Amino acid sequence: TCLGVFAVAVLFCVFTIRYETIRPGYVGIKVPLQGSKEDKTEYNLVYGRVWYNSFWNDIYVFPTFMQQVVWTRDPQEGSPVDESISFSSTEGKSINCDVALAYSIDADFVPHIFRDQRKKIEEITAVYLRSKVRNAFVRHAGDMPVHDIIGSGKSGLIDAVKRDLVTELGPKGYIIDMVSVIGDMRVDEKVKTAINATIGTAQQ
Repeated sequence: TCLGVFAVAVLFCVFTIRYETIRPGYVGIKVPLQGSKEDKTEYNLVYGRVWYNSFWNDIYVFPTFMQQVVWTRDPQEGSPVDESISFSSTEGKSINCDVALAYSIDADFVPHIFRDQRKKIEEITAVYLRSKVRNAFVRHAGDMPVHDIIGSGKSGLIDAVKRDLVTELGPKGYIIDMVSVIGDMRVDEKVKTAINATIGTAQQ
């Protein structure tokens, strides 16, 4: 009987003991799988080769080097689905554009980010950070006329969006390096024609 119990224990260890290599530029946290409804676990950062029992724990790995993502409607870049950002001007005109974001994560904040998001970095970027970028564009573009958004006010809009992201996300451990619009902003053809006509009249 004792031999049988010992054999079961050995097999349990063989099939559940794992290791994860946390390479330079990354940090990991060991997450207990048996938690309470109110999670008050103090997640510790781990580095290097980490041995753990996959029955009791899991390892989440976060990069701390610069992350760059492009949300575009072009299926040949990034995701095969349309991830471009849309928002409206003060007149209610719809504008669409491809947006790039570059950011990194402060390693000391990784436990807090995990507790807040419970997701891997790819999901955090695709859902949480994209929604923050989109909301910032919606907030500031809503106070601007469409001809300013796609014209002389474009750089000011992008600067305002970045300031919002730095202010809101900086204290949470996200270091925003760059926000940019790739290519031209897209508007309805009728709106574009009207804007070009207005510009032409002004030039004359």
